[in-house]
Formats: sequence, C-alpha cells, structure tokens
Amino acid sequence: MMENNTYFNHPIPPFDEAKPKVADMREYVTSNPLTVHKDGLFLRTNMLPMASTAVVAGNPFILSEWNEYGVNPFHSTAFISMAAYACLNEWDGLIVYCYHTSESWNGQPADEITNIFDAYNDPSLICQFGFMAALFLGDLVRPAEHRVDLVFTQNDLKTLPPAFSMPNAYLPYITSLRNVFLDQGDAYTGDADVAVTAGFVNNGDLSQAKRAVYYAWSPYRDALRHANGEGRLERLAAKADEELPGAKLGDRILVFNEIAPLAGERRLHYVCRKPGCALKRWGLLPDDRGLVGSALVSDTGELAFDPKAGTFRIRTEGCSYFSGDPSDGIALTKDYFPFSYQPSHLSGIAACKRHFRRMLRNLPFDGPRPHRHGRNHLYHGRLIYDCRFSGEAVRGHPGRNLVRALQVRNAYCSGHGGHANRQHRMRSCS
Repeated sequence: MMENNTYFNHPIPPFDEAKPKVADMREYVTSNPLTVHKDGLFLRTNMLPMASTAVVAGNPFILSEWNEYGVNPFHSTAFISMAAYACLNEWDGLIVYCYHTSESWNGQPADEITNIFDAYNDPSLICQFGFMAALFLGDLVRPAEHRVDLVFTQNDLKTLPPAFSMPNAYLPYITSLRNVFLDQGDAYTGDADVAVTAGFVNNGDLSQAKRAVYYAWSPYRDALRHANGEGRLERLAAKADEELPGAKLGDRILVFNEIAPLAGERRLHYVCRKPGCALKRWGLLPDDRGLVGSALVSDTGELAFDPKAGTFRIRTEGCSYFSGDPSDGIALTKDYFPFSYQPSHLSGIAACKRHFRRMLRNLPFDGPRPHRHGRNHLYHGRLIYDCRFSGEAVRGHPGRNLVRALQVRNAYCSGHGGHANRQHRMRSCS
C-alpha cells in the first residue's frame, strides 16, 4: 500500500489558529500546474501533481492526508477536482484532513469556525461530501482510457533535478499515471501504453515499451558522473521522422535532445505540448483532448481544467459539474438540466419562469431556507442575483414546454473558505 500527503495553501509553521499565515495564497481553479513555482517555502504546485509522485505501479494508493486551505471564492473547487482526478487515475482512497481537530468532543463550536484545518463546520466543504462520495465510490467519472508509466532507474534515485516532477504536472490530468522503479538493470519491461523515462540521468532503456518518451536532465549515465552519455539521445532520435522544436517524433518514440532549455521556469506548458502531439500521432488522444489551448482535457473527455480561464468542469453520462468564472455567464438548457416536474398546462416563457422558481424553492438546501430580497433568493447557500430568462419556450411535444436558458448575471456565494457568515462577491456563481 502506497500513500502520500499533500496540501494547497498550507499555513506556515508555527501554526497560530487565531491568525494562520499562508505564503502567497492562491486560487485553486486559477493555479496552473504547468507553471514552475519557486518561492523557497513550499512546493508551489497543485495537489494532483504532488500526490501522483507516490503512485507506484502494482500497488494500491491512498491519498491519506490532504486539504485545501483558502478564503477564496472557489475554495471548494479543489475537493471535487481531487475526487474526479482520483477516479481518472484509479486511486484507491481519499482521506481529507481533518473532520475535527479537537481531541475533545465538545472542544469546538458547531456554528463558528475556529480552526482552519476543520471540515465538520465548513459549509463550503462538508456540504460537498455526499457528492464527492458519489463521484469516487459511484464511478461517475470513468478511469482513463490509457496508462503511462514514469520509469526510474536506480541511478535516477541517487540524484534530484530541480524540475523532477515535470511529467506529474501534465500527465495525471490527461490520463492514468504510475511510477515504476527498476530493481535490476535499466531496462523497462512493462505493458503501459507509453513509458516515459524519469530522465534524472541519461540511462533509461525503454526499447521494449510499446511507445517511449526520452529526455535527460544530465548528460551522464550515472549519478556519480563516471560514464558519459554523450550522443545517446541523438542516436535514439535517429529512429524518429518528424522534427519538432527541440524534439523528434516517430511512430513509437519521442526524444527531447535537451530538456533543460525547453523546460525553463514557467515554460512547462511548452514542453507538455510535445507529448500531446505524440499521443495524438500514436492514436491515444483525439484532437480535442490533452492540452487544448490553455485547458487540460482528460483522454475520456469528461474532465476539463482551464487555469487561464479559471474553470473546472465534469461532464459524464451520469454527472455534470461546473465551477469557476465563466466569461459568457451560465446557461441551463434542456440538455443538461432535466426538469423533475413539468405540468402539461405550462405555456410560454412567463409560465416557465414561474415553474422554474417554484422548482428551485423545492430543492434541498445546504443552509437556512431562502430569504427573499425582492427578486433575489438564497438557494444552496448562494444568493442568485439578477436571473434573466432568454430565448423562447422549447416545445418537446404538445403540452410540454422548457425554458431554453437561464442566465445568471451576478451572484454572491456565502459560506466559502471557512467563514460561514461571510459573503464573497463573484462575477458568476460556482
């Protein structure tokens, strides 16, 4: 059994519960994993890349301690995101730290958040537990269609380049990633769809892999720099037939001649487009999967994370989820929002609007019952503001009408980031 701990926006020790300090607190949904973070304090990347460094082929994996500590409007996105990507990568367990940190059953109040580590009274987290469980235990998100092995030789383990986790910043968002540690020799004999050399030194042998990606941070074949690997990558690149900037691509091989100049600080997105090109040429990724613009789209097409736009979505056969700041507002259509109740007497937009609001009032609530503020209503702990219906009623068959779209121009979300009574203004609702 393998396990790992990972955090995002973790407070700096020594911990002061009254006033925790977080260096460079960031928004999870806009934090780009392809950016190399160097602030001298903590590894400044997302939880998925950090957690995936401990996933070992052939062993169960549990993320045994993890959390996101933030007071940002989209603080809650991190938890659904981790549950979804754990499904994509076929992890075996997720344990959020911590439900309740006090050692006394009555040590902390139920109606006030006094500890940043607690989940039990944080509405932005505890109210998502049911959905997170449904995602992870109910197989609402499909496992990846392919598997990539990141291969370490014994000499790789004796050194550590600065950007050692470069493949982890991209691959687990796209497909299933496992680490393989070679006990004997330098030759990989696994059956993954793609094998990627860890490349700490220049010695991994992937000749028996179905498809291989080669690069090396060091020109030497061993950690003690006794054996020079000069010319090795060039000889491997001779098997490729397509020139890419800084790399060569063939039917079964991708070779980076020099990885360091390409993967300089804040340029991992440039490097990661090359494996994307390779996976598409090898028939493992359609054109609309992988790194598409600034979005990381899974090989299943079900998950899409766009840190530049600040959006994360899940769209599967049995589940749809969105969080972030959409540039064009939010539209609910008949394709993605089935009405649970459609009386046959509905006719026209005005009647559909009344029916939609009546249906919202019947939904279960995360918090108190709705408070009326003119035409504004508080639903699911969120104040939906300025709801405008657009389009005409869509007639499915005689006597049935649907509203084509509901656009939420502005919204206020309450209960985010550990402040149950604090409201954060956003341009659109999550």
